[in-house]
Amino acid sequence: MSKFTLLIVALLFTSTVQLSAQKNNVDPSIILAELSKRGISEQEARDKLKSKGIDIDKIPMEQLPKMQRQIEDAIAELQKEKQAKLQAQQALTDAVESTDTLGPLEEKAQKRANEIVKKRGKEIVQDEIKQVSKRKGDAIKDEIKKGASVDEAVSKALIEGSDDSTSKTKPIIYGQRFSDDFPYMVEKDYKAPDSYVLNTDDKLTITVSNSRVYDTKTVVIDKEGYINLSGMPRTNLRGTSLGKAKKSLYNMYSRYYPIGQEDITIVVSAARTVTVSIVGEVKIPGTYTISAGNSAFNAISAAKGLTEIGSVRKIQLFRATTGEKKRMDIYDFMLDPSVSSNFYLSEGDFINVGVVDKVVTIEGAIMRPYRYELIEGENLMKLITYSGGLTENAYQSSVQVKRFINDVEKIIDVNYRELKDKKSDFTLLKGDVVLVREIPEKYRNFALATGAVQLEGMYEITEGMRVSDLVKRAALRKEAKTDVAFIKRTNLDNTFQMKFINIDNILKNNADKDNFLLQSKDELNVFDLDQFSRKDSLFVAGAVRNEVRFAYDAGQTIRVSDALSMAGGAVPSATNFAYVVRRDTFNNKNVEYLKIDVKEAVEEPNSKDNIRLMPNDSLYLMSKEDFMDEGYIRVSGAVRRPGEYKYAKSLTLFDALVMANGLKLEAATNRVDVFRIVIDSIQPVRNVVATIEVDKSMNIIDSRYKDKDFQLEPYDQIVVRSIPEFSFQKIVNITGEVRYPGQYALIDKNEKLTSLIQRAGGLTSEAFDDGATLFRSQDNIGYVIIQLKDALITPVSNYNLIVKEGDVIDIPKNKDIVTIQGATNAVDLYPDKILSFGRINIAYEGDKSAYYYVDKFAAGVSKNGRKRLISVVHPNGEIKRTKDFFFFKVYPKVKKGSVVTVGYVEKKPERKVNKSDIDWSKVLANSIAQATALLSFILLIQNINRN
Repeated sequence: MSKFTLLIVALLFTSTVQLSAQKNNVDPSIILAELSKRGISEQEARDKLKSKGIDIDKIPMEQLPKMQRQIEDAIAELQKEKQAKLQAQQALTDAVESTDTLGPLEEKAQKRANEIVKKRGKEIVQDEIKQVSKRKGDAIKDEIKKGASVDEAVSKALIEGSDDSTSKTKPIIYGQRFSDDFPYMVEKDYKAPDSYVLNTDDKLTITVSNSRVYDTKTVVIDKEGYINLSGMPRTNLRGTSLGKAKKSLYNMYSRYYPIGQEDITIVVSAARTVTVSIVGEVKIPGTYTISAGNSAFNAISAAKGLTEIGSVRKIQLFRATTGEKKRMDIYDFMLDPSVSSNFYLSEGDFINVGVVDKVVTIEGAIMRPYRYELIEGENLMKLITYSGGLTENAYQSSVQVKRFINDVEKIIDVNYRELKDKKSDFTLLKGDVVLVREIPEKYRNFALATGAVQLEGMYEITEGMRVSDLVKRAALRKEAKTDVAFIKRTNLDNTFQMKFINIDNILKNNADKDNFLLQSKDELNVFDLDQFSRKDSLFVAGAVRNEVRFAYDAGQTIRVSDALSMAGGAVPSATNFAYVVRRDTFNNKNVEYLKIDVKEAVEEPNSKDNIRLMPNDSLYLMSKEDFMDEGYIRVSGAVRRPGEYKYAKSLTLFDALVMANGLKLEAATNRVDVFRIVIDSIQPVRNVVATIEVDKSMNIIDSRYKDKDFQLEPYDQIVVRSIPEFSFQKIVNITGEVRYPGQYALIDKNEKLTSLIQRAGGLTSEAFDDGATLFRSQDNIGYVIIQLKDALITPVSNYNLIVKEGDVIDIPKNKDIVTIQGATNAVDLYPDKILSFGRINIAYEGDKSAYYYVDKFAAGVSKNGRKRLISVVHPNGEIKRTKDFFFFKVYPKVKKGSVVTVGYVEKKPERKVNKSDIDWSKVLANSIAQATALLSFILLIQNINRN
């Protein structure tokens, strides 16, 4: 276990530091797991401690207890910093996204940011929010000036993301996204390199440690540039690099302590912040306060990087303190990041990004095709350097440059190879496109050797190379057929010709006609002797232990008994005969079947049946099972597992019922039917039925079968009948105002509603029988309208329904209110709190008509309604509508709990009627007809009164 792990053990698992006790019984993986749980890696913890001047490996073991408090504080601080960083990042994301709900933009975004950000990270987010809000706000103002409405302008700003300066569009030149890979650091704790220039407010931690002494101090460079060390002279470090400061402080400490240079550690535990201005072609120009540990290159990322026209070569750094000007080149930085040490930041520095000028595109066979910015004096050679160089298949003799000259595009061919050899260059102009093409044709100077050679593959064709040379290089295998081979030669039009050769003659005589000169792409193919040998086989199948195919013995020594042995012998069900299927060697369609006595062939090796097998013979040993039908029996009806079962001679009725898992509860044991077919070779098939009585244990008790057994035959079908009209209890549910609500089992298949009410103890005093409902789940019927009062008074009533399994009968409590809704004038009569959901609830006033309730309590029918559309829904779901009787209307009666509805009239479009189109004859006829009907009705009433 390392010293670092021991220290963490002490901090995380003990209240006092007892390193010796922990040394042998703590698993390091547990320690690292505990650190991981806190979100800290071992390296992070080490780095943090070093930033505080604490190097674990250099602290003597006996001095570790004195450092416990400092180490605990450092670990706790690291946890807070990681948490704050995550919180700030999340806050930034959420706050920027929240600006999509703008109005006004900046206020909404700022409010959301304030809700998310607590303490740390607030300063990181707020400036970003203002910038995003401002961009979106400006975009909206521009759209309104163009004539768009406020809603349209806001919608467009949200969809397009306003100023897309934060969107990741593809840069137009290489290097414009460098800030994505080199972001600026916002943490004040910073691990400064030796090139870091010290200044006022920098905090240094100085640690001296060896076997004899340990001392650590943290000092801040004051306004005058000095640090004050107790017992030592003041030292001015302002403007000094950290590397020089280390040497200076070591020299001073060595006068007071017996130490070597490796015993003193000096780190910048907290870098100062500086304010810099970043302007020009950056996405968010402005003034930024960042850590002085950043270089000017890192600072550009604080302004969200370069715009699409921002130069990567012409960036100026102005020193406010000295007036010095420096040109920053991102290409130099990307090729050698160490140049950033020359561009450290000071208070008041000014960074200006210019506009890109000379941009040249390079494409084709290069490592990094892109667009590049070139400065004065840089041309083709420098462009290829920036693009990573040419690929290995680049055609260097002709590099093309496309250029616009006098409004005409021209192509210039450049011999890059010649320029490189002469160490020359080609001048490029703004807008040039350089195309490096690939070598147009792959290598052609090869010959190919395949087949029975030891080294297959391609070989270089040298001057005067012949077939024999290729054969020797490829090295023939022993199995090579050397009396015949061929060369495949490809013609210029991609056709080919075959040249057959004799390798034996070529190797014996170098001047042989077959030993001709090779050409590009020639292919030598050497045959394998195996390709010309006959590959016959024997096949043994059927009632053998292992079906097998094996190579035929050219010596014809394999007989039937040998083939059976190679197949593992016959299985017990094998017959005593087999067949050899023999095919004609010259005509595969000619087949001969030879019957073999297997027993004779095996027991008497010299018998006529133990014949010699010929090439491609197949030996089939027959099985007795092949000559038998596989019978079955079927069990169905009131058994637990009906199905089909394989027949056996010993199978009885009892066995069949057991295999079907026995009888069901509803099984009629006196009706077990067995259906059988009788097959006679000279008679038609007949069905025979036997009805057998068994007990619940499935034993036969039928007196006709004295042996109490019934032997089954193939294809018997057993059907166990069910007890007539057998069924389990059928449950209904009654709820509400009965004395004993709950579930009840029907005692009669035709039990009626009133019977069930009586069994439930009758209705309670609060029962509202007019509102009783019946819900039937059977057949998905749903609610059934009933009149429970009629059913209770008159048992023969149609409403005294037969109750079905699963029915739910509900009798609600008494309802003494009536609801009125629809097209009434109640809206002008009652306040909103009375008009609940557009209806009113009133007390029941007796068996009055619906119009009475509408007129009295709802101020009558509104102009959008009609009296003829008044309807009543009673509590049991029954609907009553208004009826017309001659010139009168008969309104439905209202019951307790009823809902009165006044229907609305659909408005039809008005149609203008031309007075000249009116048929006055029809109008007159209708008027006479109506008057006649009215007169007839009056006479009828008078006659009734007289009688």
